[in-house]
Amino acid sequence: MHVAKMQSDREYKKGFMKSKTKFNIPADMMEIVQAKRCQELVNDFNYKTRLHTWTCLPDSNDVMQARHAYNLQSDLLYKEDLDWIRGTGWMPNGSLDMEAAKQASKNLSERHYRQPVHNVPFTAIADPMEVILAKSNSEILNMNKYKEAWDKDKLNIHIPPDTPEFQIAKLNSFNISEKLYKKGWEETKRKGYDMRMDAIPIRVAKASRDIASDVRIQLVDFTLHFMQNDHT
Repeated sequence: MHVAKMQSDREYKKGFMKSKTKFNIPADMMEIVQAKRCQELVNDFNYKTRLHTWTCLPDSNDVMQARHAYNLQSDLLYKEDLDWIRGTGWMPNGSLDMEAAKQASKNLSERHYRQPVHNVPFTAIADPMEVILAKSNSEILNMNKYKEAWDKDKLNIHIPPDTPEFQIAKLNSFNISEKLYKKGWEETKRKGYDMRMDAIPIRVAKASRDIASDVRIQLVDFTLHFMQNDHT
């Protein structure tokens, strides 16, 4: 029992656990006095000394100058006139910018720029050189006119069916036709395959099977052996 108490960790630390909460430091210890002195030095309350309370009249010269300086630097008062004007409609009729904008819109107007034909007192000649040349060029460049003769010939052209080109084309189509290539095989499949029981291939197969059969060989050996014994 005594050995168990000596080896017990709880008994070993029992005295330390009792004395751990009973720590006593004297109030006039050098470290505590120095800490208090440092706290007084770094304390902001004792560092800043409050000025005495004084009264300033609202109509004094210093207050009025400071208020005027604040008003000059105030962004709210600086934009007060703009905020008051904002949203108020105003049309400067007759001003230089307004007249310049009207003239610019008139210059850029498509309706004023292009006059109607009936307002122009001018009649074009129907057969001048320029008009005839333009008509001729349009007919030359007309794709329908260009293909008109070929479209008519395509409907009226006739080639005999026995020309060499047609014959060669037909032969080539026969040669490369998959359907004609498999035609004989398809017909054979439709007819089916018929072989009689006494056909030569079947008889050869049966004979080969009998020759290769072990039972048949043993039967022949037994028959020969029996015949030899019978003769003896």
